[in-house]
Amino acid sequence: MMMKPMVSGSTTTVYTNSKLNWHFIAAKEFYLMLRHEYRDHTKLSLPIRLDNSDDGRCRIVATVACGSAHEPEIWPGLAHLLEHSLFLGSQSHHHTYEAGEIQAQLLKMGGIINASTQLFHTSYMLECPEEQLSLCIELLSQLLFCPSFKADKVIGELDIIEAEYLARCGDGEQQIQAVLQTLSTSGHPYHRFCAGNKNTLAHNDPELLCILHRFYQHYYAPENITLWVEAPKSLHNLIENSLPLSMLENYQETKALHLESILPCDRSIQFNMPDIPDPTLSWPDRDQRLAINTAPAGYEWCWHLPSLLLPAINQLCLPTGFHQRLRMLDPEQLILSIHYSVDQQLSERDMQEQLSYLCQTLACNPENTDSPLQQGVQKALYHHYRLPIVAGDILSHSLLKQLKRTPGLSVIKHPGLADPKSQKTEFFPTHYQTGFSFTQTLKVDQESALMPYRQLHMALMAMDKHSLQQSSENGPIAVDNSDPFNQSALIWLPAKALSQQTTPLIEKQLCHSYVWQLQQHAYQSLRLEKKMGYIVHLGYQEVQHQPGVLLLIQGERRFNGQVLLQALNTFLTTHLSQTIALPDSNNPLWQSYCQYHDIASDFSLLPERHYQPDWNIELYSR
Repeated sequence: MMMKPMVSGSTTTVYTNSKLNWHFIAAKEFYLMLRHEYRDHTKLSLPIRLDNSDDGRCRIVATVACGSAHEPEIWPGLAHLLEHSLFLGSQSHHHTYEAGEIQAQLLKMGGIINASTQLFHTSYMLECPEEQLSLCIELLSQLLFCPSFKADKVIGELDIIEAEYLARCGDGEQQIQAVLQTLSTSGHPYHRFCAGNKNTLAHNDPELLCILHRFYQHYYAPENITLWVEAPKSLHNLIENSLPLSMLENYQETKALHLESILPCDRSIQFNMPDIPDPTLSWPDRDQRLAINTAPAGYEWCWHLPSLLLPAINQLCLPTGFHQRLRMLDPEQLILSIHYSVDQQLSERDMQEQLSYLCQTLACNPENTDSPLQQGVQKALYHHYRLPIVAGDILSHSLLKQLKRTPGLSVIKHPGLADPKSQKTEFFPTHYQTGFSFTQTLKVDQESALMPYRQLHMALMAMDKHSLQQSSENGPIAVDNSDPFNQSALIWLPAKALSQQTTPLIEKQLCHSYVWQLQQHAYQSLRLEKKMGYIVHLGYQEVQHQPGVLLLIQGERRFNGQVLLQALNTFLTTHLSQTIALPDSNNPLWQSYCQYHDIASDFSLLPERHYQPDWNIELYSR
């Protein structure tokens, strides 16, 4: 007999009855059976699920029932822009945070913060040291419920949205996504263009600001948000008492303020959930071939599965060379894609052999290799969508059985497949053909499909000691790289360019102190003010065990490599030529940061004098 899940507060029991023959229960029927019985009886206005952590870190994921599917059809990308806008400053009676300041606070304590807009939800995730939990609760509350929505910042962020869109136009994964969306049922939200760009968002700035306010007011309310928290058990009472209270107080305080700030605009636009037909009804018949003009060359197989199988998918072990992607169609179904890159040639025989090998070697391993925060996002989704919490090993048999069936779609990927018979996607443009069959072997000239900034970073980390010593004799290492859509550049500043006669431990501490103080300045200057890149990273980086400071940027091709390098050089020389006060060793944020990075917070051993930067961009650009 199956036991019903029992919910008490925020703790849910797990189905573990192994007497049922799970091999022969269809996964979707099993999902519907459990979904019918499952209820969330928590009495909190903001439902919280609490899990234990034992690594001295706390993780919070806030999931908002607002995604691209909720946008008005005439404003594609609105949910994505809203997610960006929440990081552009917050204001309440208690605190004011400028654009980028909340991220900087998290980084300064050795924390992490990120966000992701999906079709039916948006996730805001952060990680922090346990001693900084109270501050992190306040920061997350300010981020979600006290956005300042300054007009110049929001409109300026459209440049970043456009840059991100252009960057992904050459991304193979995004191009495959665009083809699947094009082939999906036209009435389903998955069929829409979700990322947004200037064409979809920048056609009427006053109207955009108004609809953004209204969209936020409609969906970002406590009843639409769920919280998942992982923390030491000793902090659970604090979380249950302070986290909902902090958020509800900020929500009530700023609700009227946001209503007053909404400008007159077209009120005929309503926010209604669309009908959700089966998105795969218009796909080619089962076991159909799809050829896409994209890189890297290889094969990809797609299975249409119920979302109930997520715990098992997260435990899926693939053979070497195979990688998986998840594409959520709606809260109840997803597409699992497994892809394999090929170095030499594509053929019918090779494709069948690789699929056969994949099916023979598939397995599930309960040891999840994702980062703790990534695992937290997955658990937060189970909580948000009220999915029954079923042990992964119970579902693994059903998943493996599903994957050993013929895939719904088999995709051939090759950068030279465009021909007059092919069709073209509207967004993230690429050519594709349905009903493809091999008439000959396709030769592969495999080029790197990595983003330029990743290629730069990999090249830096691959330098041997001799090359590193030669390259950094005159100071920093500076390189740039590009692809048809993106331009990137980086400068790596070795510790010896910052100080004299120091030990490795002191060099490491000194580099971290510069990073700790300059991270927010780099983000503010290069991304928010000059808008030179949608990726700006300043961090500590060891190369061949040598400590250093890494400053990296990636943006649109309108800035060439020399311009980006000059901007990075100007930023570093300007700030390092000034007298930068060392962090206060008693600052709790600095202490948390040092503990996370395993360095001393006391500066008693640091040299009193440091080098003044005297390098020249022309001398080391290569």
